[in-house]
Amino acid sequence: MHRYGFLILLFSYNVFCISENCVTYNFEDNQKVNFTNTYGICRGMSSWDVGKYSTLSIDSPHRDSNIFITPRTTLSCISSFKFSVTGSATLELNVYMAPTAKSDQITVLVFQSLPGANDATVGNAVLSPNDINFVPGWQTMRVRIVGIGTHEGYITLLGMASLTSVVLVDSFRYVAPTYDIDSCIIYPDEISTIEIPTETSTIIPTTIPGTETSEIPTARPVTIVTIPTSSTDEQNSEIPRQTVTIIPMTTERPLTTRNPTTFSIPETVTSEVPTTEPVITTPVKSSSTTVSATEIPTTRPVTNTPEKPSTVTKPT
Repeated sequence: MHRYGFLILLFSYNVFCISENCVTYNFEDNQKVNFTNTYGICRGMSSWDVGKYSTLSIDSPHRDSNIFITPRTTLSCISSFKFSVTGSATLELNVYMAPTAKSDQITVLVFQSLPGANDATVGNAVLSPNDINFVPGWQTMRVRIVGIGTHEGYITLLGMASLTSVVLVDSFRYVAPTYDIDSCIIYPDEISTIEIPTETSTIIPTTIPGTETSEIPTARPVTIVTIPTSSTDEQNSEIPRQTVTIIPMTTERPLTTRNPTTFSIPETVTSEVPTTEPVITTPVKSSSTTVSATEIPTTRPVTNTPEKPSTVTKPT
């Protein structure tokens, strides 16, 4: 009880919001923000804990970053307050993972609030050591939000960390599609102490009718995806297949340029054939063929006419 009360006091965040097109989050100051595990899919699940970089043997991603959040050994879940979410927007999380167990993971889900119905998932990403492309250390998890228009939504963080693992989230930012991502900074003095790679695969479902996607979804072998919500089960992966079928169609077009070359070859052949044929047939073959043609019909009626019985009548 005392531990959870202490966490509620610490779960207050520094929100630097230029506009609804650029919203950034870190865990440094005591500005109150509703970030809790009391609604959505987090209801009844374990919360995340707060930690300090001074207790770890790793450097923070920024000199002004001192605090992070980390999941527990059991599945932990927290959800943010609600804010405007636009289709094709980008959500980025600065995370660190040094796993010692295959169950270590971080999952980020972006929900669209649907009054009177289950909230729809409009974006998600998973970081797990089970991925063959996983690299330990600092990562930037990037999620492309799907859908059309602007709606009220929120994000949810799920995670798990073994006792000897280091799994944490330092900060994150939301950038609308029409806003310059380089102008949306998390810390006022944007001087990073480390270089964070941004090569992170994303999984983008399409659970809302009429949405459009342009990313290629890649499935990850993580059991955390099976969250008990009706909107997280539907995924669409047909669009990348349509773009692949267009590629061979464009490669066949250069073949049509070879047709004039193939047509020119028979023109040279046919022009030579009539010139050689009269030379060969006029002196010899034309006369011989006419003689043989006239002799064959004259001999055939002799053999075919019934003259044998006429020879039989001569002795009578």
